Amino acid sequence: LALTWDLGLEADVTRQTLAHIPPHAVMAADHPLAGRTGLLLRDLADQPLILADQGLSISHMRALFARAGLAPIVAHRAANLDLLRSLAANGLGVGLSYTNPAARLSQDGRALVTRPITDAGAEAIVLARLTESPPTRGTETLARLLPDLIAPPAFPDKASQT
Repeated sequence: LALTWDLGLEADVTRQTLAHIPPHAVMAADHPLAGRTGLLLRDLADQPLILADQGLSISHMRALFARAGLAPIVAHRAANLDLLRSLAANGLGVGLSYTNPAARLSQDGRALVTRPITDAGAEAIVLARLTESPPTRGTETLARLLPDLIAPPAFPDKASQT
């Protein structure tokens, strides 16, 4: 049983979609784009980007831009989400992530904001299991409880409320 994004899963995996989440741009609170409530891929095409160097993430993010006829500028690759957020909060570029934690400070205490990328679609987060493994009572309970816990976040930043 896994809680994961529906990217690159094999055909023998049964999926239950829990939510569809758009990608987010992660940036320093004083970044010129931070005052907007949402961004388009073209808004980000000329920005130095910070991408997660994990699994399918880089190729997936590049493909989002390619489908829009854009070529992203990848400035940094981050080994994990905390590093991506810290690089962005310190003004080294704009991070791209589907994961959008409620915390609005990086690990080193710098303020950051996230903005949804509104024209990039949304990816499914799924509860996945091998099809040959029948669901258990615990699996069924998780499948019933998780959608309410994973619903797209409602953590508006102060900048987007003005």
